[in-house]
Amino acid sequence: MGTDANVAAWMATNEPFNRGDDGPLLDLLDEQVRWITPAGTLEGKAAAAQLIAEGRANGWREHRVMSISGHGRTVASTYVNVMSDGTEVPGGGSGVFNDDGRVVLITSIDEVTALGLPT
Repeated sequence: MGTDANVAAWMATNEPFNRGDDGPLLDLLDEQVRWITPAGTLEGKAAAAQLIAEGRANGWREHRVMSISGHGRTVASTYVNVMSDGTEVPGGGSGVFNDDGRVVLITSIDEVTALGLPT
């Protein structure tokens, strides 16, 4: 996949996610995805799904992409995560795609404690 296709694939997961549907995002992830957060590194799609579920359980309701761009296999974005009480948690991150159009690496920098996740 090219840069534009990767950006489009990433953005296609955003609206469903904001409606509470994590499926499209999880479908985009490679089984061996690595997700690096300020709280540590997660390995595998199951761990990524657990991270999302824990965030949801702690009030994570929306992921607003403020800007996004891509170069080659990498997309980078700034965003605001919105909690159920209206708290906005700004952040930034990147995703790296493989040849099969799956995300193999995610990095995110935000205030993970605001999402109720362990640090």
